[in-house]
Amino acid sequence: MQDGKVLIVASTELEIKNLLVDAEKINDQPLLYQKRIGNVDTHILIGGIGTAFMAYKLTKTLSQHKYSFVINVGIGGAFSNLFALGEVLNVHNEIFAGVGLLDKEKFTNLFEMKLLTEGEFPFTQNFMHNFSLINNKVIEALPLANGVTVNTLFTRSMGADLRYEKLNPHIETMEGAAVFYVCLMEHVPFVQIRAISNYVGETNKNLWKIPLAVDNLHKKLIDILSELQ
Repeated sequence: MQDGKVLIVASTELEIKNLLVDAEKINDQPLLYQKRIGNVDTHILIGGIGTAFMAYKLTKTLSQHKYSFVINVGIGGAFSNLFALGEVLNVHNEIFAGVGLLDKEKFTNLFEMKLLTEGEFPFTQNFMHNFSLINNKVIEALPLANGVTVNTLFTRSMGADLRYEKLNPHIETMEGAAVFYVCLMEHVPFVQIRAISNYVGETNKNLWKIPLAVDNLHKKLIDILSELQ
């Protein structure tokens, strides 16, 4: 990995509130901070919720600054108790799960509709895979997960979410695939680190563990940056 700044990307300030302590704001649109953490110079981008906001703000930031690599951090929902609430994961596969045709019986994605060619860059088959080689023992030790990215969250009361058939997802987010797409297209090394805050479909927020997930995410991010030194 080349020397240089690291870009940390989150959708909201809540997810990285501990990291923003003593950070200096250097831009309002997109919202960008800078902070030296140990011996590592970082920029911190707040990309917004949803793929469109994240894709635009990340692309604009990458066009204005050069980085060694990008760390996308945030919280997300797990599909099963295979992963515990608060657990931190390395999401190494992503897909835009909500782009396609949804009817009463099934969901048909762009590949099945022949609007995208299977394996067309930056996709590996129908997924985007992170091939970035980042020499970091903390990242390498994290459990691997498949991510799906949507702009609309379903609840259990809405029945089965047909978008997820055949995808075998572990975690759901609203920005991960946008970061994958931009970084792959721009050939920027990256990693997506997510902490589990809830289980998908659970609407009782008393059962969510957002503070735990945010704290664990912060600790793991500091460990990752410390390893860089």
